[in-house]
Amino acid sequence: MKTKHIPLIVIAIILVGTQPAAANQPPGAHVILAEVLILPIMALLSLFGGAYVIINHKKKKTRKLQTVIVAIVAIVVSGMHEAFGVLVALVFGIYALIRAFQMLSWGINARSFNQAHEYLAGANPRRLITAGVSLIVITVFLAGMAVAFVGFWPTIGQASHEIHLKNFVTHHIAYVRWAAKRSTQATDRQMADDIINMWELKPPNSLVSIEYSQDRNHFTVYMLPMGKMPFFPFNYLTSQPSYRADETGRIRMLRVHRRNHLCPEDAPVVMRVETEDIEDAFDNLVQNIGWSDKISQEK
Repeated sequence: MKTKHIPLIVIAIILVGTQPAAANQPPGAHVILAEVLILPIMALLSLFGGAYVIINHKKKKTRKLQTVIVAIVAIVVSGMHEAFGVLVALVFGIYALIRAFQMLSWGINARSFNQAHEYLAGANPRRLITAGVSLIVITVFLAGMAVAFVGFWPTIGQASHEIHLKNFVTHHIAYVRWAAKRSTQATDRQMADDIINMWELKPPNSLVSIEYSQDRNHFTVYMLPMGKMPFFPFNYLTSQPSYRADETGRIRMLRVHRRNHLCPEDAPVVMRVETEDIEDAFDNLVQNIGWSDKISQEK
């Protein structure tokens, strides 16, 4: 068996052996983008710096076609699971960094006429160093992007969370209005907790936090972005919705870049709680969390 065929055989074995078990979590768009961009950018900067002239002078034979085939197959294989995607991006990144440091070394050596080798004759030191530094910066950024976006699926469950938020706000409005009519005393917090538990939104096990006014007849509900956010500075490559609602029934939303960013009070209104929704919520509360007993006692 020829040595040059070994990488293709190994990749084929991985493709056949792991696809059934690992095909349920493909990499996200940012991970794939990192994989796809690293090698082409390396090729462009190598061309700009004049690296290919040096490589061809030092090596009689190159395996460009085989390298392209291996890279394409690796990207296809990485589509089975995000862990493979990050691994491929890191391998490509290491390969690109080796080329970058080679260009830096060639550029530095080419500036010294006493130490310059024959293969550096005619090389442009400034272009080699510029291309090398640029390739290092771009490669580190793209490889870091692949790592930062592992497990980033912001749209999964978003619709159901919005429905839960609206239901929660609707029931809380119904509760606060009933409590205000019932008594001038502070709102029964146990009932509020019952509402929160009923919609599975109780902090800190969720994304929702609640602020009450001093008389507890007014409230503000915040729902923070779902799931994790990529670490800085990659969080600015994406955004997630942050919500805010109150007893007026207006639910506001603003797309933010940080997970702890609360939605401001002047954000656009994206949903409203209607009067019919509040009436239905009151009936639902009476039936589900024992309000009928409390109402009958007060009568």
